[in-house]
Amino acid sequence: MTVSSAERSEFQFIHELCLYVLSASQRTELIRATLSTLHAFLSWIPLGYIFESPLLETLLKFFSVPAYRNLTLQCLSEVAALTFGEFYNAQYVKMCNVFMVQLQDRYLSQHAIPVLNFVSGYLIFSLIQW
Repeated sequence: MTVSSAERSEFQFIHELCLYVLSASQRTELIRATLSTLHAFLSWIPLGYIFESPLLETLLKFFSVPAYRNLTLQCLSEVAALTFGEFYNAQYVKMCNVFMVQLQDRYLSQHAIPVLNFVSGYLIFSLIQW
């Protein structure tokens, strides 16, 4: 699906508003609504808004917050499902690495189950697009 220049202009405003709310708001419901809205747009917005802005870093910060974890994971999964070629590969790999470190710190370090190391390794390599 192509996005017209008018839609890009309108989305720039939505993108800036979402980033502002996610970086400045303390209201749980407003942040949840923003994450939900962002999830709805991620599959069709221009890739630059995702990979050339602080959006991924912002989303990764919210993953560690229990109230936002599910919505954040939905957003990150949507990004992982995008097709973007080699151009944004470095940013994608960085996102995967930060996510896996957070996942390991949060869950794997709490459970001394050796098989989880295998699972985390599998997830890392299955998320990276070759």
